[in-house]
Amino acid sequence: MDRYFTSESIDEDNLELPSAKQIERSSFSVPDFDVDEFLAGYHQYQTLEDIQDQLRTWTRSLEQELVDLINEDYGQFVGLGMSLAEGKPKVQDIKVEILGFQQEIKQVQKKLETSAKETDSLIQEKAQLREMEV
Repeated sequence: MDRYFTSESIDEDNLELPSAKQIERSSFSVPDFDVDEFLAGYHQYQTLEDIQDQLRTWTRSLEQELVDLINEDYGQFVGLGMSLAEGKPKVQDIKVEILGFQQEIKQVQKKLETSAKETDSLIQEKAQLREMEV
């Protein structure tokens, strides 16, 4: 019987079997992420099913992080909406003031137009009087 290993050739202290490589966030959050390289790098240490289980765990973790972020910012979002709702009467007041100011401007504009017409009329009368004198 042939022996592939003899007791002398095996040094038990130096035997290291590859262990399952844990997927870390940095593993798949690089800008030039390549799925094939990722799977090839992890497949040599574990089965595809094990990788799939780890990825499912990461999916649940990331989903929870997303929910936490939304919940954290949701209070601020609702607060902003409420502050906008409180500001609506103020905006309405400003709108009323602007409309009033707009009416005043129209009145002043009409007075200016009337004054301009009167001025034109007086200038014409003066011109006619000069012609009569000559």
